[in-house]
Amino acid sequence: MVLSSVTLIINRIKEISRFSAGINRLGAFYEQLTDHGSSNAEKPGDARLFGKEEELSDLLEAGPSRTAEIRSVLAPGGGIEVRAMTLQTPTGRTLVADLNLELAGALAPEDGRTPRRLLIVGPSGFGKSSVLRAIAGLWTRGAGEVWRPPTGEMLFLPQKPYMPLGDLRTQLLYPNILADRDDQELLVTLTHLGLGDLPSRFSGGFDAVQDWSRVLSGGEQQRLAAARCLVATPAPAMIVLDEATSALPVRDEANLYQLFRSRGIGYISVGHRESLLEYHDLVLEVCGAGAWRLRQPHEHKLGSLDETAQAGDCPGRMAGNPGRSRPQFGGELRRRERTPDSATLDLNPL
Repeated sequence: MVLSSVTLIINRIKEISRFSAGINRLGAFYEQLTDHGSSNAEKPGDARLFGKEEELSDLLEAGPSRTAEIRSVLAPGGGIEVRAMTLQTPTGRTLVADLNLELAGALAPEDGRTPRRLLIVGPSGFGKSSVLRAIAGLWTRGAGEVWRPPTGEMLFLPQKPYMPLGDLRTQLLYPNILADRDDQELLVTLTHLGLGDLPSRFSGGFDAVQDWSRVLSGGEQQRLAAARCLVATPAPAMIVLDEATSALPVRDEANLYQLFRSRGIGYISVGHRESLLEYHDLVLEVCGAGAWRLRQPHEHKLGSLDETAQAGDCPGRMAGNPGRSRPQFGGELRRRERTPDSATLDLNPL
């Protein structure tokens, strides 16, 4: 174990050196700002530039000014409801305006009335991933409300998964690396995803320590990240996939989504493949300039939206959700009287 850890450090010595050099440059930059501030603070003309280190520090810590932001409400039960969400970039450009949609939770019956699996599509640069992150609670610039599961019930899978340093068991259990899982159970999950040979491929089995981001292909890393969702404790109610199957063959992609479906897990995906339509109940087309459209999978053809946008005939936004029903959060949702600056919502468990 110790030898393997030392080997990893040696293999990454160049990256560590570059990181150290960057830290040194940042330190020198900060010292330069401080020196300028102390030496010029008494000069009236220069005080505006160099005499306000504290204000500069506050700005850096606070980040961009946010006059309004998307309100995230945690609601157990696995469902998601987006209410009048307007999504903006830090520069103020509107990506989506007044978006409303609802996805049923894991506790709701699969009656076909309220969709539970959403596919987000649209041309590159129109804000698909930003919409995804806003629903997941990772992007708050804008306005409106997003009702979503608590953090422990919602997992996010990026296109490039994070591979922490450690043994194979740690890779599978991340982020809950202390979870108690039997090796045989882990092996069964890997086998379902076509990675059953992984423990035997490296000396040490599940205790093998490798630089996993280097020894595994992009597709293997994506399947390993999907395996984390299947062994997670507690099981996720909703998975958010940001092009998380882009490196997989169509057959492996189908297998992954079928595994999620068989376990009753809801999901939201961003992707470009035509094959993705088969595994989703609802399609959100992000059209640019705030416009959007909700469609059934059989009504949409991937690629058609790109042509529409290029022709300058992008459809306008439509408020509402096909098959919309009462909120599916495993409880009764009640709205209190609104105050001018906020809306307080209660979740009353059944």
